Amino acid sequence: MSAGSRQARRFALVSITVAIVVITLASSRSHYKPAAHPPNDMPANSRWLTTGRDPDTNAKIGLWAACWMSPGHTADHCRITDQTGSAQFDGDMLPLKARQPAVAQDLRLAAIDPATLWVRGVHSDLPVPMLLLADGTRLVPASDLEGLQNRMARGEWQDGLRGSFHSLPPQ
Repeated sequence: MSAGSRQARRFALVSITVAIVVITLASSRSHYKPAAHPPNDMPANSRWLTTGRDPDTNAKIGLWAACWMSPGHTADHCRITDQTGSAQFDGDMLPLKARQPAVAQDLRLAAIDPATLWVRGVHSDLPVPMLLLADGTRLVPASDLEGLQNRMARGEWQDGLRGSFHSLPPQ
């Protein structure tokens, strides 16, 4: 076998190997992307939280969350949906340590922590969301505010770090 033939064979083998690696990486990367855009009824500034993977496709599954000032400016309205747009929570929320809504320009969500997103509510002990804003304010459902504040005052609960749920709410 001549030197030119060996080089051509080596070049072909290296080219095929590189092509296989590139194709493998490109196809696996597509499974690790979150949903590209929030569902249609969610604002463009919604935050994404990966909660797991689809066992069939290995695609990320998760939640979208966003908050905005309610029409009457009496609360912060927040919505949490799954990746398909199915609402997990849609309601008024207030800062945990206040009774006044956060002002509109402060309604930027911080990164969502799956360990503290759902906390034990005061009505029927079902989980309710607790969202953290970029300025450190924690929002809880307005209907649970007083009960959660009472738990904190009794030392039963500290900003959602005890009594939190680590999974999605019941469907």
